[in-house]
Amino acid sequence: MNVMRIPSLVLVSAWLAPQLAHAQFITGRVLHETTRAVVQGAEIALFEGGDRPRATLVSDSLGRFRFPVATGRYTLRIRHIAFAEYHSTEIAVERNETVEIEVRLGETVIPLEPLVVRGRTLDLGKMAGFNERMRNNTFGRFLTRAEIDRRGAMRTTDLLRIMPGVTITPIRVRGRPATDRSLVTMRGGGGAGRTCEPAFFIDGVRVRQGVDATIDDMLAPDMLEGVEVYTSSAGAPAQYSDPASCGVVLFWTREGEPGGRFSWKRLLIAVGAVAALIILLR
Repeated sequence: MNVMRIPSLVLVSAWLAPQLAHAQFITGRVLHETTRAVVQGAEIALFEGGDRPRATLVSDSLGRFRFPVATGRYTLRIRHIAFAEYHSTEIAVERNETVEIEVRLGETVIPLEPLVVRGRTLDLGKMAGFNERMRNNTFGRFLTRAEIDRRGAMRTTDLLRIMPGVTITPIRVRGRPATDRSLVTMRGGGGAGRTCEPAFFIDGVRVRQGVDATIDDMLAPDMLEGVEVYTSSAGAPAQYSDPASCGVVLFWTREGEPGGRFSWKRLLIAVGAVAALIILLR
């Protein structure tokens, strides 16, 4: 008796899932005025009018800090026991903008050039998080649209094949004809030579690969705007981290190009066609 198998694809409220909210950020580093050494443990308070800070945090071991903010004008107050207290000039933040600054603390009341704006980046849409992580994340590996186009890969798994720690495994199912379809795994999983399955996300929505629904069934390279690969779940962004998986792969799809644009409807039709083909071959 043949039992019909349902493709192992899980969509968590896929076509209803909201886009991640746009955000603005003030990021920066606290340095010693003369030596340019990082200053760890400085208290940074964020003000937006009035005398009460909106948020307060402490610079990390690299002297870095990061405030998510709304559009507007802000000032910073920086305190550290070894330096003179500093109040910044006004910092204007526009919609979807990340302002990167450098604060230089001196031991005197008036340090030289205490606040330097290092850059402003305008990030739009769902790629804002991708671009922010590509600038600041040291754990992930990133493929941009330009790199994807340059590689000219026929399959999405061919893009992942070049990533250290990623293994592309051909599917071999007893009783079925041989195919060139593959599953994506990562080295790890609790023993030498063992592999395990990473967590996959398409535009922030969790999906699962399977014998009847591979990553190549879901996505073609010309649908992709960017790819992030984390070979350790601990190094992945917190909102995508899964302790049960050995890594995370984030796919971000293109917009505005009918020929290569991704849609959940297109994905469901493709997976349904694969399932129908498998049933006919049995």
